[in-house]
Amino acid sequence: MGVDWDVCPVMKVPTSTADGPAYWLRRAEEARRSADEMVDLVSKRTLLDIAKAYEELASFAASKCGSDKGPAQEPEQP
Repeated sequence: MGVDWDVCPVMKVPTSTADGPAYWLRRAEEARRSADEMVDLVSKRTLLDIAKAYEELASFAASKCGSDKGPAQEPEQP
Protein backbone atom coordinates (compact mmCIF):
# COMPACT_ATOMS: atom_id res chain seq x y z
CA MET A 1 0.00 0.00 0.00
CA GLY A 2 1.80 3.08 -1.23
CA VAL A 3 0.91 6.71 -0.84
CA ASP A 4 -0.10 8.75 -3.88
CA TRP A 5 2.13 11.75 -3.20
CA ASP A 6 0.78 13.65 -6.22
CA VAL A 7 -2.53 14.19 -4.43
CA CYS A 8 -1.03 15.03 -1.04
CA PRO A 9 -1.00 18.84 -0.80
CA VAL A 10 1.29 18.85 2.22
CA MET A 11 4.08 17.11 0.29
CA LYS A 12 3.97 19.76 -2.45
CA VAL A 13 5.49 22.24 -0.01
CA PRO A 14 9.27 22.58 -0.43
CA THR A 15 11.09 20.74 2.33
CA SER A 16 14.03 21.97 4.36
CA THR A 17 17.17 19.92 4.85
CA ALA A 18 15.73 18.88 8.24
CA ASP A 19 13.00 17.07 6.32
CA GLY A 20 15.40 15.35 3.94
CA PRO A 21 15.82 11.59 3.60
CA ALA A 22 18.12 11.27 6.61
CA TYR A 23 15.53 12.90 8.88
CA TRP A 24 12.80 10.44 7.84
CA LEU A 25 15.15 7.47 8.08
CA ARG A 26 15.99 8.45 11.66
CA ARG A 27 12.29 8.67 12.45
CA ALA A 28 11.78 5.19 10.92
CA GLU A 29 14.55 3.79 13.11
CA GLU A 30 13.00 5.40 16.21
CA ALA A 31 9.65 3.82 15.37
CA ARG A 32 11.32 0.41 14.89
CA ARG A 33 13.09 0.71 18.26
CA SER A 34 9.80 1.58 19.93
CA ALA A 35 8.12 -1.38 18.21
CA ASP A 36 10.80 -3.68 19.61
CA GLU A 37 9.80 -2.61 23.12
CA MET A 38 6.07 -3.26 22.60
CA VAL A 39 4.41 -6.32 24.06
CA ASP A 40 1.02 -5.63 22.50
CA LEU A 41 1.01 -7.00 18.96
CA VAL A 42 -1.35 -4.33 17.60
CA SER A 43 0.89 -1.57 18.92
CA LYS A 44 3.98 -3.31 17.55
CA ARG A 45 2.39 -3.71 14.09
CA THR A 46 1.23 -0.08 14.11
CA LEU A 47 4.72 1.20 14.89
CA LEU A 48 6.23 -1.00 12.18
CA ASP A 49 3.68 0.39 9.72
CA ILE A 50 4.67 3.91 10.78
CA ALA A 51 8.33 3.03 10.22
CA LYS A 52 7.49 1.84 6.70
CA ALA A 53 5.63 5.10 6.02
CA TYR A 54 8.67 7.08 7.21
CA GLU A 55 10.84 5.06 4.80
CA GLU A 56 8.44 6.00 1.99
CA LEU A 57 8.75 9.64 3.03
CA ALA A 58 12.55 9.29 2.93
CA SER A 59 12.32 7.91 -0.58
CA PHE A 60 9.98 10.72 -1.61
CA ALA A 61 12.25 13.34 -0.01
CA ALA A 62 15.24 11.88 -1.86
CA SER A 63 13.45 12.18 -5.17
CA LYS A 64 12.27 15.73 -4.40
CA CYS A 65 15.78 16.81 -3.39
CA GLY A 66 17.16 15.48 -6.64
CA SER A 67 19.20 12.94 -4.76
CA ASP A 68 20.47 10.13 -6.94
CA LYS A 69 21.53 8.17 -3.88
CA GLY A 70 18.18 7.01 -2.52
CA PRO A 71 17.12 6.81 1.10
CA ALA A 72 19.48 4.01 2.13
CA GLN A 73 22.45 6.38 1.86
CA GLU A 74 21.94 8.19 5.16
CA PRO A 75 25.05 10.06 6.28
CA GLU A 76 26.79 8.49 9.24
CA GLN A 77 26.45 10.18 12.62
CA PRO A 78 29.74 11.30 14.23
